[in-house]
Amino acid sequence: MEKLLYRISAGVLLIAILWSCTQESPTLPANIELSSTQGSVVEANPSGDSFSIRFTSSADWNVRLSEAVDWVVCSPLEGKSGAGNVKVQTTMNESGALRTVDVEIYSGDVSVPVTIKQDKFVPTFEMDRTSDEISAKGGEITIVINTDIDYDYEIVPDWIKPLESKVPRKYRHTFVVEPNDLPEERTGVISFCSNSTCHAFSLTQRAAGTEADDWKYDEFEHRSLALRFTADWCPYCPYMATAFTSAKNSLDGKLEIVSLHGGDSSYEFSGTDVLAREYGITNYPTGIIDKRASIPNYSAPSTTASVATQVVQETLDNYPVVTGIECNSTIGEDAADIDTKLYFKKAGDYKVTVLLLEDKIIGYQANASSDYEHNDIARLAVTSISGEDVSVAEDYSIVEKSYSAELDPAWNAENMRVLIYIERKYGDQERVCDVSGANYIRNKPTYVDNALSVKFGEYAPLKLN
Repeated sequence: MEKLLYRISAGVLLIAILWSCTQESPTLPANIELSSTQGSVVEANPSGDSFSIRFTSSADWNVRLSEAVDWVVCSPLEGKSGAGNVKVQTTMNESGALRTVDVEIYSGDVSVPVTIKQDKFVPTFEMDRTSDEISAKGGEITIVINTDIDYDYEIVPDWIKPLESKVPRKYRHTFVVEPNDLPEERTGVISFCSNSTCHAFSLTQRAAGTEADDWKYDEFEHRSLALRFTADWCPYCPYMATAFTSAKNSLDGKLEIVSLHGGDSSYEFSGTDVLAREYGITNYPTGIIDKRASIPNYSAPSTTASVATQVVQETLDNYPVVTGIECNSTIGEDAADIDTKLYFKKAGDYKVTVLLLEDKIIGYQANASSDYEHNDIARLAVTSISGEDVSVAEDYSIVEKSYSAELDPAWNAENMRVLIYIERKYGDQERVCDVSGANYIRNKPTYVDNALSVKFGEYAPLKLN
C-alpha cells in the first residue's frame, strides 16, 4: 500500500514538471525611450524644416500624428525593435499663427509623443540702404538685397536701367544711371515687390554743373601701400619684389609700392632705418601693408603675393576710405615743386607723407644679376618720413599743401614719381586681423587710408569710384 502511494505521488510530480515546462515566459510591457539628445518638444523653422526623431523601442513600433495635418510628413511610419529614426519634414507656415501637432510613437500599448511647434513665417526683406545720391555725370549703383522670398522690381523713370537680370534670394543688383543734363536734381524710385508688399529705394541725381562737389557723395578710389625693406646685397629680396609686383597686378594696380633700401645698399635711403626701428624690422626682406600688417618672405613668391593681396582686400572690406588725393608737380633744373589737394570726409587727426621715388634703375642685385632693374626706390622724404600731422576740424574739408624738393643730379628725373599717402587713426574702428600668414601691427594708432603716385610733371586728379 505504501509503495502504490509513492508511485502515484511521483507521477503527479512528473506531470507537474512537464506542464510547467510547456508554459511561455511572461511578456514584459513594451518600452520606448527617446534619445538623450532628443527633447519631447521640437521648434520647427517657420520657413520649413527637416529633422529626425531618434529613439529606442523594445518591440515593433509605428508612428501616427495626433491629428491629420498636411504640413508634417513622417518617414518611415513603422519599424522593428531596437534603434528607431523617424525623419520629419515640415512646410513653410503661412497660416499666420503658431501651429502644433504631436508625432506619436506607439509600441504595443505604450506611446511617446514628440510635440512639433512651428511659429508663423515672417518674411525677411532687407536692403543695404533705402536711398542714395549720385552725381550729375551718372554711373553705376549697386543695391544688396537679403531675403528669403522671391521678388521682382520696377524702375521709374527710364534714366535708371538694370545692368543685370533679377535672381531671387540674397543678391546684388547693379543699375546704370544716365547723365543728368538738366539744371535741377531729379529723383527716381526702384521698387522691389513680393506679392502685395513693395520696398522702395529712392535715388537722387544731382543737377548738371554740380560736379565739383561729387567727392562729398561718391566713394574715393582706394589704393593701398606696400613698404618693402630690402637691399641689393640681400639674396632673398628679389623674391619679395616679384611677389609684390604680382600682388599689384592682381589688384589692377591699386597698390603703391615703396622699396626701402637699408644700410650698405647702393640705394640706401635715410628713412629706412627710421621706419625699421618704428616697426621692429630685423630681417630683409620684410613687407608692410597699409602699416597694419607685416608680411614675411615666404619661399614661394606666390604665397607672399597671396598674403599681401588678402591684407589689401581686408583693408578695402573693413576700413572705408575717407580721404582722397589730388597732385600736380613741375620740375626745374634741380628742384621739383609739388602741389597737393587733400580731401577729407571725416574730421580728425591725420598724417601725410610725401616721398620721391625712382624707377628703372639698372644695377647689381644679389641672387639676380648685375643689370637687375630696380623700381619704386625711395630717394627722398619731402615731409618727415613718419608723416606730417594734419588736423581737420570739420567733415568734408579740403586741405591744400605745397612742397619743394631738391633733386640729386645722379637721379633720373624722367623716371621719378611723387608718392603721397595719408594715415588715419583707428579711433573707434575695430581692428580686423584675419589673414593667415600676416603678422599684425597692434601697437600703432594709425593705418594707411589712401595713397597715390604720379610721374614728375604730370597731373593726377582726384579719382572717384
